Amino acid sequence: MQAPPDGVCTKRTVTVARWMLTLVLTGVAAFAFLFYVAQGVAIGSLIGLRGREQDIATLQHHATLWLATFVLIQIAAIAALASLLPFASEKKRGVRLAVRTLVAAPLSLAATFLVGIAILGLLRALFRN
Repeated sequence: MQAPPDGVCTKRTVTVARWMLTLVLTGVAAFAFLFYVAQGVAIGSLIGLRGREQDIATLQHHATLWLATFVLIQIAAIAALASLLPFASEKKRGVRLAVRTLVAAPLSLAATFLVGIAILGLLRALFRN
């Protein structure tokens, strides 16, 4: 078998690239959720202090933006993972999309949770007191 010419993507190359995209989206979603939680922690430490109302409002706005970012990136990660799932290929397009999305959603959320735990573990190991 002859190797493909330079610049030609093989099916395996495309599949690996799609898996990498899914992993990157999962990692970015985990970071976005951790930033959302960090904003909540900062808000909690400022509540009750005089003169910090504007800071609390700003942090709440930032927390909302991080949550929206998490949701959008998580949807993209679910879509990327759903495109990689191999089953229900003989069904109609709508059924195939629904089945793959229903399976990809909990898998993607679990993967994001595990990546988030790994990120927290890494940060804890790097910044021990």
